[in-house]
Amino acid sequence: MRSEFQEGRVFLFLDEVQEWEDWDARLRWLHDVKDFKLVVSGSSSALLSSEIPSRLRGRHSSTLLLPLSFAELVGEVKNDFRSTGRAKGVLEEYMKWGGFPDVWLHKSRERLVDALNAMFYRDAVERGSIRNVAEFREVFNYLLSSYSNPLTWNSLRKVMRHQGVELDVKTIMNYAEYMREAYLIFFTSRFSHSQRLISSLPRKVYVVDPGIASLFDQGMDEGRKLENVVFLELLRRGWEVWYYRVDEEGEIDFLVKKGERNALIEVSLEIDDSHVKRLRRGMDSLHLREEILITLNEEDRDGIRIVPAWKWLAKD
Repeated sequence: MRSEFQEGRVFLFLDEVQEWEDWDARLRWLHDVKDFKLVVSGSSSALLSSEIPSRLRGRHSSTLLLPLSFAELVGEVKNDFRSTGRAKGVLEEYMKWGGFPDVWLHKSRERLVDALNAMFYRDAVERGSIRNVAEFREVFNYLLSSYSNPLTWNSLRKVMRHQGVELDVKTIMNYAEYMREAYLIFFTSRFSHSQRLISSLPRKVYVVDPGIASLFDQGMDEGRKLENVVFLELLRRGWEVWYYRVDEEGEIDFLVKKGERNALIEVSLEIDDSHVKRLRRGMDSLHLREEILITLNEEDRDGIRIVPAWKWLAKD
């Protein structure tokens, strides 16, 4: 290679590197030669973040690549009628089809199902060496259908029992962990100043792509899907994320932190007084100064920062 590129810095891009025999040893060798800038990508089934540190021993910097975001799909959004109308249309499509490139290009439910099945078998069943695939499928489907909702392991065990599947909590936790390690789902905890209490509180589950959520529509789910979309964007932007319970006022979707910045974020298709009241109560109880209410179309009012989803998602 140096015979062709005798000067300057050489970048070596390797995709699906896990298909390369002894890929970790070979990458270590290439890195130690110090003649290349290596950029490596591959399936989560073999390149889990939990394994990379031990395999590459401090020779790496990892980045989580999620499916395409709304901002990547919509491109530039100008402040005019046509541009904002186009952005709203792209958001509607994005919430239906998600950001897997092949699915987005073809707008095909069959391709979306194929992508999910590939992740089910390759990234979860094979990776976890799961023996009872039918049993795992029940937990798999239920967790995906529960996006944007809080749950506990015991509540999930009771649901499975009601469906005729008898599982102990440890098995359910293991199944959920296989899905999390494959980046199919993410969990957020309810915020508390007590770390011991956090582990016993319900956690909320989110799916890696809004298209997957569409496969589990149960009617009137647009609010849950929008919340899932916002969560994924917070993840992309590097925020730490919890949800927050405001006593009798109910739940606020997100409490987020990045560096010295903290904010409360509520997501709703439409605004009513309960959302505004809940945010203000949460701001007072946590002594925060920043709040955002993300809706489909409404703008600022009543002293609360209100942002249409398409505008919030389109910004860098």
